[in-house]
Amino acid sequence: MVPDAQSSFYDLYALRSRGGSPTITDPAGSWSGEEAYVHSLAAAGFLSGLARPRDRVALELPSGRDWVAFATGSWLAGLVVVPIDSRWPRSRRERVLSSCAVHITELEVGRAWSDLDVLGGPPARVVAGEDPALVLFTSGTTGPPKEVVHSTASLEAQATAGALATGLGPNSMWLIPMPLTHAGGIGAVVRCLCAGSAMTLLPKFDAQECAALLQGREQGSAITHVSFVPTMLGRALAAGLSDPPTLEVALIGGAPLDPALRREAVSKGIPVRESWGMTETLGLISLAGISDDGGSGLLLEGLELRVGTDSELSVRGAMIAPSAIGKDKWLHTGDVGSFVDGRVRITGRLGSMIISGGENVSPDAVEAALRELDGVMDALVYGVSDPEWGQRVEADVVLSAGRSLDAEGIIQSLSLVLSPWEIPKSFSAVDEIQRDQLGKIDRSSDDTSSEL
Repeated sequence: MVPDAQSSFYDLYALRSRGGSPTITDPAGSWSGEEAYVHSLAAAGFLSGLARPRDRVALELPSGRDWVAFATGSWLAGLVVVPIDSRWPRSRRERVLSSCAVHITELEVGRAWSDLDVLGGPPARVVAGEDPALVLFTSGTTGPPKEVVHSTASLEAQATAGALATGLGPNSMWLIPMPLTHAGGIGAVVRCLCAGSAMTLLPKFDAQECAALLQGREQGSAITHVSFVPTMLGRALAAGLSDPPTLEVALIGGAPLDPALRREAVSKGIPVRESWGMTETLGLISLAGISDDGGSGLLLEGLELRVGTDSELSVRGAMIAPSAIGKDKWLHTGDVGSFVDGRVRITGRLGSMIISGGENVSPDAVEAALRELDGVMDALVYGVSDPEWGQRVEADVVLSAGRSLDAEGIIQSLSLVLSPWEIPKSFSAVDEIQRDQLGKIDRSSDDTSSEL
């Protein structure tokens, strides 16, 4: 349902229906549904005195109860939420802040809560489905970060379809260790708000704490859902995560999941659900089942998908940020893959494709093959200008401790699973592959033009 002219975006949320049940938890404590509702009203009243409808509100707060209250309060007051990451480069942070009417830090939180008992909430706001509600920024791993503006309607559509796909409901509790500046974090929050689910937020990822919460070693931590990027999953497993008693869905996204890591997780009783999505869809387009072999998944309800002549995947539906689409409503994802029997399979990125001797080479596919080899911990595949081939395929590899580089052996092993033109012509042993905080390989240049 798209909100009509008489409704507020906040009417979509089921916080209040939870009454006295624990609803939003962070390391400092918990709020019941009623307490969360009251704090959201207070935040809305506070913000209404500082900004006008459609103004942008910068939220530079740790992930937790206050963040959620100010986000929902902003929406109730007809304002647009702009999550700010204090770790951003100074120039990027200042540029984003310059577009916002209000900047909320922990100092403002204390002022908002000081008169909690007397604040009656904001004046009524008319919020239409097409009104802007949330501004996020793409990761910038293949170029400059781009602004993505979600509307009230796109948030609701994603929350509804995402809750349905993950089996989220009033008896669920979602552990969110992801940054709320990223679609994977804020997407989980919005799904919980709309489904009336409880949520536990962590200001930063801690593998030991996540493992303890998921194992039920902390009181009240009956976690049913969790969002991880592959790096987080690997660290949680290393911290002892195994056979979590109440976990129903481990949503894995943000970067491709290494097959070996997936096998390890499944062997330890983790209900892995690999996802494909992007900032423009609030993190979800398709979702694989627990028993799937990885790399593929079913489209979320309400989405259409088409495959272009260059194998690029495009999607269309109400959950896509309006700022990301044109008149035809199709979002060109830049991802390459296939769509067979209703299942999506991703094989790489269009922009990162290497063309060698007239053949297309997906770095992602070659990197996945390299990581499957004994002794190879990580890999980066790239194209180098070559007068004969146009581009020559080369690779950096991170080797296991005590292993030396055996290029001939690697080539021989890869020949069993890759076409000849896909096999790198040369290899270099490196200590580390540069990745962003969500585990994606950073293929962008280091110059300052890549900053927002």
